Formats: sequence, structure tokens, C-alpha cells
Amino acid sequence: MVSFLLSLSKRSHARGSPASPISLPMSRVDIADYLRLTTETVSNTFTSLKDSDVIRILAGNSVALENFESLSELANGS
Repeated sequence: MVSFLLSLSKRSHARGSPASPISLPMSRVDIADYLRLTTETVSNTFTSLKDSDVIRILAGNSVALENFESLSELANGS
């Protein structure tokens, strides 16, 4: 899930847009299907990341990545 968010961020940055916030092109259900996770897991992960202050959920299906270092550590299993 974290790797997915970071991947979207890198794509956005490569296109000349800011690395954060990112626009989520899919619903949580679609993200779950794409990542082969349950919708509950995706929702719980978003909540956990938000509660840890590494992301902030914005209006319009956007997510602000607040702490790239922590996100990278989570993605790498550190």
C-alpha cells in the first residue's frame, strides 16, 4: 500500500507535478482489487498512516504525503 502511494508520487513528479499531494485515481475498493488486498486492509492502512501523521487525506480523492522518510522506511520494511 505504501509502495503504491510512493509510486503514484514518483509518477506525478516525473510528469512535472508536485510529489505531494497526489491524486488517487481509484476508489478504495479499486485500490484493494489492484493490490490484491481487502477493502478493510486498505481502509485500515489509510487510517494507520493518517494517525501516524505520515499522510493527510484531502478533499477530492487527494492524499498529502507528509513524511517521505517514514513512508520509504515502511515500504522497505524498516
